[in-house]
Amino acid sequence: MSTYEPLARPSWRPATRPVLSHASLALAVGLLVGLDQAAKVWVEHTLPLRTTLPLWGEVVGLVHLANRGAAGGLGEGLPWLVPALEISGAVLIVVLLAAYRLYEMHFGVSWRGQAFLVFALAPLLCTLIDRVRLGYVLDFVHIAGWPIFNFGDLLPNFAVVFLLLEVVAVVKRSY
Repeated sequence: MSTYEPLARPSWRPATRPVLSHASLALAVGLLVGLDQAAKVWVEHTLPLRTTLPLWGEVVGLVHLANRGAAGGLGEGLPWLVPALEISGAVLIVVLLAAYRLYEMHFGVSWRGQAFLVFALAPLLCTLIDRVRLGYVLDFVHIAGWPIFNFGDLLPNFAVVFLLLEVVAVVKRSY
């Protein structure tokens, strides 16, 4: 009789210990939102509306722009658009939190998933705060050849990167 036991395939589910606590995640989201809002307040107090401050010739500059539409100002003249965007943003925040919680319960916690959540929630909150506080989204970064944007507009790009990293990690664990 052999004492050899075949090696069991290790579970692909990671340890359930959070990399960051929920309070730390909320703090990280708050920090990103705070940076975005601080930059916007600075622009509001420094540059009059539709005024440009060149930083590097015609290539890079700051401009105070009121974006009353969706991305890039699309749909600016539609009266129903802003309330629809506000409601959609609030619903998306709830859906993201619920989906993340379900994912966390099923697959466990990872730093990639937590980073995705932070970088996905922060821009939604930035936009909601702008729409409630100002009635529009304040855009201020001008780079030649690109639409004018704000700090919060960059964050979803990082969210996508962390989401892709998480997908790759989950796929690798399943083999």
